[in-house]
Amino acid sequence: MVGIINTYAAGGVIVSTTVLMAFGMPITTALGTNRICVFLQNLTSTLEFRRQGLLDIKHGLKMFLPIGIGTLIGSIYANWGSEKVITAIFILGGLFSLVMVFAKRSIIERPNDGIQHSMKLKHKLWFFVIGLYAGTAYSGMGYMLLTVYIFGLGYDLIRANALKAFTALILSVVAIIPFMISGHINYEYGLIHSIGNILGAYIASKHAKTLGVKYIRWIMITMIIISLGKMLYDQNFFQWIIDIF
Repeated sequence: MVGIINTYAAGGVIVSTTVLMAFGMPITTALGTNRICVFLQNLTSTLEFRRQGLLDIKHGLKMFLPIGIGTLIGSIYANWGSEKVITAIFILGGLFSLVMVFAKRSIIERPNDGIQHSMKLKHKLWFFVIGLYAGTAYSGMGYMLLTVYIFGLGYDLIRANALKAFTALILSVVAIIPFMISGHINYEYGLIHSIGNILGAYIASKHAKTLGVKYIRWIMITMIIISLGKMLYDQNFFQWIIDIF
């Protein structure tokens, strides 16, 4: 399910990170472990989108430097920074994902029109900022990329998703290095989790033209709300609200 959600839009990492934390992992290890399946899933999606002729690799490579630098800086902080700050960033990213599921639905789900704009300095700056966030928390990063690709560069949803998968593939290679060095990866959990992600990504990308995102929209909403609720509960957020009133 996470592989399908991430391929069509984004938000699956929120669910998988919450599940890994439920197994007792600290958030940094959960995020690091997720990097394995993120890499393999996006590799699968990228190859399938490329096979269908939906991926503009030349355009995708133009953002390699800004997003790569941002991702490296963000992932270094994720491994040696404050766990409370990382958790707060993760929750904010999840809330952003939830908002994006509802925002401008008619535009996000528009049909393939083939329109695309040239990449300017402001787009590269956006990619750098997204890289900073993706290297740290990652959750909701896909929606940030879709926002730039759809609203900034004018791609339709399917081709934007293809570029999102390619971009996520690149940044996952950069981001995983600090997690490997710091030892914040559980390879057993990561590889098992990757099997489901690869299958989900393959199914989603293979049927992207006919299925779109609307059929899983409410599944995404439900899973994100449950995961964020679990995260906020673990942080005693609800008890804090009760104490206020």
